[in-house]
Amino acid sequence: MAFVIFTGEIDASIGATLGLSAAVVATMVRDGEPFIIAVLAAVCIGLIIGLINGVGVAVLKVPSIIMTIGINSVIRGFSYVYTGGAWVENVPKDFKGLSQKGIAGLSWMYIGTIVVMISIYMFLTRTKRGRYFHAVGDNEDGAIHLGLPVTKTRLISFVICAVCASLASVVFVSRIGFVTPTSGNGYEMKAIAACVIGGISLSGGIGNMVGPHLVH
Repeated sequence: MAFVIFTGEIDASIGATLGLSAAVVATMVRDGEPFIIAVLAAVCIGLIIGLINGVGVAVLKVPSIIMTIGINSVIRGFSYVYTGGAWVENVPKDFKGLSQKGIAGLSWMYIGTIVVMISIYMFLTRTKRGRYFHAVGDNEDGAIHLGLPVTKTRLISFVICAVCASLASVVFVSRIGFVTPTSGNGYEMKAIAACVIGGISLSGGIGNMVGPHLVH
């Protein structure tokens, strides 16, 4: 969510994205599909949703709040159709154990989150392309005059946001052990709140990745 807010936009569809991805992941691992295949399926869902949101906002210039609320409703409908309105249960114990195994009192998933946070922080602060996200949100006209890829940067931010939501669904299924048709409802507000409380400005261009992670 931070990537999107950095560019001055909002993504209100990540709760539904997580819910649909979680339903697919839970169904696949329950039916015996390899763990990595289920994760790749979730990533593909995130890529598709992120591209749709990104094209709608960055290319077609639809206001992000309108675009993503609409997509949220569509995705939620897909979730109901995919699950038949029923809970997805009987997730294998080995998969549920992934959120509990680790080292020094920290689960591997938690350690992975820390590694991702540090990597993203370094990308945003130490690389030229990483600084684009802040530049676009801080002064879009100035970024255009400087020749920065404003449209591409904004589109990529939505893709990153959706893919992260889909990856979060893997953690969700592992920790909860079941998925309902309404799983993920309201998660977008939690993500936005974590970003704002963590020091990221809703107007864009201000903040870093450390604050939101500490809050969350």
